[in-house]
Amino acid sequence: MAFFDAINQLIHCNVIYCGPATSGKSSSIRHIASNYAQHQQLIYPLQRYAHEEVRLVSCSVLGQQQLGAWRLHLHCLGQAGAAMDVRYIKHWISIADAIIFVADSQRHKLQENIRQLQHIARIQTANKRNFSKLPLVLHYTKRDLQGSLPIETLQRYLNPLAWDYAETNAAAGPVEPIVAALHMFETRLIAYLKQAIIPSLAPFARLLGNFD
Repeated sequence: MAFFDAINQLIHCNVIYCGPATSGKSSSIRHIASNYAQHQQLIYPLQRYAHEEVRLVSCSVLGQQQLGAWRLHLHCLGQAGAAMDVRYIKHWISIADAIIFVADSQRHKLQENIRQLQHIARIQTANKRNFSKLPLVLHYTKRDLQGSLPIETLQRYLNPLAWDYAETNAAAGPVEPIVAALHMFETRLIAYLKQAIIPSLAPFARLLGNFD
């Protein structure tokens, strides 16, 4: 859940990259780390580590948008080379302030995309969190591969709640759409914080200051 650092006026948020195996989750985080480092907004560099044979990738960056005088501090986490491990996904989704769902555009991956999204929805419901209000952005990868589904088909099956989405393909260069997806998510996250989190902080208004 979001953590408010009143001293530095930072809002720490966990951004979980989910999706089918080899859809591009860890690649997206690597591109995010590289891009934000060039703009001196990379707080913690790209890290690769293993825990009980689960390979994880993470980095932390300063967000582009502000909430009043507050900046977003985004902690990005994903699992490399596989779908999120069932032993940990409940924990990761429970601490997620937002999700970037990395959907593989290939036809044979459609059902796996659907299953992964349904699994996230069930975890959110079990945690008594409203899935429809969760800040989520879809990131459609591998758009240049032969056999990729039309974007209209992907939207029909994967985007019933009209989330923002971005498309990437290796030929056109993936970095700009990946960063764009993170910026889209920031807009949704700020709206979510204003609606669902900040009203509960009213007793601490003198300490935290103005979010407008």
